[in-house]
Amino acid sequence: MRVLEADQVGVDFRTNTALGQVSLRLSAGEMVGLIGPNGAGKTTFLRALVGLQSPTRGKVIFQGGDIALANRKVIARAISYLPSGAPCHWPLSVRRVVALGRLPHLTSREGATAHDAAIIDQVMAQADVVAFADRQVTTLSSGERMRVMVARALAQSPKVLLADEPVATLDPYHQLRVMDLLARLAHGGSGVLAVMHDLSLAARFCDRLVLLVDGAIVAQGSPDQVLTPDRLREAYGVDVISGKAGSHVYALPDDPENAATA
Repeated sequence: MRVLEADQVGVDFRTNTALGQVSLRLSAGEMVGLIGPNGAGKTTFLRALVGLQSPTRGKVIFQGGDIALANRKVIARAISYLPSGAPCHWPLSVRRVVALGRLPHLTSREGATAHDAAIIDQVMAQADVVAFADRQVTTLSSGERMRVMVARALAQSPKVLLADEPVATLDPYHQLRVMDLLARLAHGGSGVLAVMHDLSLAARFCDRLVLLVDGAIVAQGSPDQVLTPDRLREAYGVDVISGKAGSHVYALPDDPENAATA
C-alpha cells in the first residue's frame, strides 16, 4: 500500500533548480535509501515530502490528496521527520524531548496516558538513551543527541518516517542499532525513506535504493541494481570496491577519479 508519493515534484530556488521533476512512491513495509552526492537535492526532496518546502512544480500525495491541503494534525500523527544533525536548542531533559513525539496523539482533555509513557520508555530503550534520561539534551554529544531525536521520531508511532542522514554522527555500534530500528519500523508496516551516505549500510538495510544526482533520479531498484561500479563512478566520481560478505552487499569508495594524476 502506498503511504506517500511524489508526483513530478520540482523545487526552484532563486538562481538554481534544486529538484527537476522527481517522482517516487513509498509503500508501507519498505525501507528506501535515498543516496547521491552532496548538493544532489536529497534534503530538499525530504523537506518537500513533509511539507516544509513548497514544490515549484508537481505535488506530494498523502492519503489520496495533495499534502498541501491535508489537515496538519493528521500529518503530524502520521509523518515523522528527522532532520540532519539532530538540531535541538531547548534546554530540556532527554525524556521530555522524546515525549514531544507523543504530542500529536494527545488530547487537551486527557494529556499523556500510561500508554504514552510506555511508548516513551520503549523507544528510549531501543535508541539506547535511558542512561541519560534526566540530562539536558543540549549537554549531549552530537551522536547521543541524534539517538535522542531518533527516539522522539519513533515515539510518534509514524506511518511514514523521513530521516535525513540518521546515522552520520553515530559510532559503528549505534549505526547498526539505529538502522535496525528503522528497518524494523518499516517491516512492521510503516514506510521509511532515509538519506544515506554510507553505501554499505544502505545496501545492508534498505529494500530499495534511489540514486539522486543533480536533482534527478538516475537509478532506483535493489542495492545490487543501483550500486554498480560504472553508475557510482559517474555519480560520485570515485571507483568502488563492491561485493558480498555472506548475504550483505558492500560498496567501498576507492580512489577519487583522476586522483593518481592530480
